[in-house]
Amino acid sequence: MAKKNHPLDVAKRMAYTIVSSRFFILSVLIHVVAIILLGAIVIIKGFVEPVEGDFEATGDFIAQPPGPPPPPPAAANENEVTVDVTEVSAPTKTLEVSELLISDNASAVSFMPEIPVESTVAPNMDKMAATVAKTTPTLSRGPAKPMSKERLSSIAGRIGGKEGFNVGNGGGGVGGVSAQFTCYVAKYAGGDWSHNVKLVGDRIVFGSIPNLMTQITRWNKNLKANIEAKALDLASEEIFSIKPPAAFVYMTGHKDFKLTNQEVQNLQRFIVQGGVIWGDNGLPGRNSRFDIAFRREMRRVLPDPDQELVAIDEKHEVFTQSGSKLKYLPTGMNFYKEPIEVISVNNKIAVFYTLNSYGDLWQVALDKSGHVLEVFDEGTDKKPNETFTSGRLWGRRNTYYRGISEESVTDAYKLGINVTVFLLLQYQDELNKAGLNK
Repeated sequence: MAKKNHPLDVAKRMAYTIVSSRFFILSVLIHVVAIILLGAIVIIKGFVEPVEGDFEATGDFIAQPPGPPPPPPAAANENEVTVDVTEVSAPTKTLEVSELLISDNASAVSFMPEIPVESTVAPNMDKMAATVAKTTPTLSRGPAKPMSKERLSSIAGRIGGKEGFNVGNGGGGVGGVSAQFTCYVAKYAGGDWSHNVKLVGDRIVFGSIPNLMTQITRWNKNLKANIEAKALDLASEEIFSIKPPAAFVYMTGHKDFKLTNQEVQNLQRFIVQGGVIWGDNGLPGRNSRFDIAFRREMRRVLPDPDQELVAIDEKHEVFTQSGSKLKYLPTGMNFYKEPIEVISVNNKIAVFYTLNSYGDLWQVALDKSGHVLEVFDEGTDKKPNETFTSGRLWGRRNTYYRGISEESVTDAYKLGINVTVFLLLQYQDELNKAGLNK
């Protein structure tokens, strides 16, 4: 008689058979994962679901309840530069911007709304002190209004005649013009205004601007450029009295900065008297720290909201003037090729802005034959080098820095002499016609 199996033994054998099956184990794992995922979805949904009264659901996003109201505006600072925009109705659409006036006792910028305009919006410009003329010079930023005699007299008082650049023209344009001048580097609050030059005290003895001045005198023997550039404090009265006078101030840097109120006022007066701000972005391209700061600060210097920096092309006189060394926009650092931008006043350039860091390319010197000068130090006291190349830039030109070659450096120098001559000559025809350049 066969032995009857105990029910417990049968159950054990069945359990062993089931557990031994790999298909069973796989099925169990799938179910466990499914349960975990389902539980996670339920939990997450519970956290994300908006609570009525605290949040408001908008589409796929949860909108937070409104925050506290903003604090009241701070009390106005009497030294702060502000713009007063007055609405005036008129039948025409032509915009004529008000006068930029100067008074001896002005301590802060004020915008006068009573100036007549031919537009529905009239940005009103500033009145500040004039030491060079008893009458008030007029700055028109409209497209075709001629320069006033009063403003022309103020320009002549600073840069005209024998006290100016002693400008002459031998008929060769860029290659034939004669003048005696110094390139002044703007020393301004904040930022790194001296990043591409070497300072000894207040003297600029080596670097981009000395290299540029050296190259200018090689290409045009009649241009008596002082090789040693000078730092010019924008907050100082020296900007109006220094000799030879400043046709322009070269302003560069990498960093964010904010001009003081005194620097803003001095630059406004400098423009009235025929000066130009030449900005050169040391961190090439748009929206860099310097680019953002420079645009913002120029809006303080020339606070007409209708007048922004505008691009010029190769048809501009900077490229087409007689004897031009360069007919096209050169490539800058890291292959940037942003167009030059300008702000004009009375059809004359007041702000000239290069975005491609040409000043860094000028740190690479050329020798007398026009090739890169591979001398990387200033020499000794007994035998100083006339100029030298930045070993940091030239040595890393194919790794950290890009776009540095003999061709790009030479083109940058050609642009430099074009711009320099253009800015030196900008007011000379008007001064000669008015008999104010004797």
